[in-house]
Amino acid sequence: MATERANGGAWRVTAGSVAILVLAGGWFLLSSMVMHTAVVDALGEAAGVAFALLVVVSVVGAVLGSRRGDPPSEAEPGDRAD
Repeated sequence: MATERANGGAWRVTAGSVAILVLAGGWFLLSSMVMHTAVVDALGEAAGVAFALLVVVSVVGAVLGSRRGDPPSEAEPGDRAD
């Protein structure tokens, strides 16, 4: 079951990564070009936005996983719990 979910969720990971990069890049452009912030400060703001979005995605994933009854972590097939 974990393998099916991992293979089926690859597009979600890719789409989420692209969305976070686009939003962080958009924030950088907004900060740098529109608000005329220094490039270093705009990069810091964009990194902060990216990290905040990752935290939101993590919390949403944890909440949805708990509703489905998924355990916090699943061992991959073939892993040994010695």
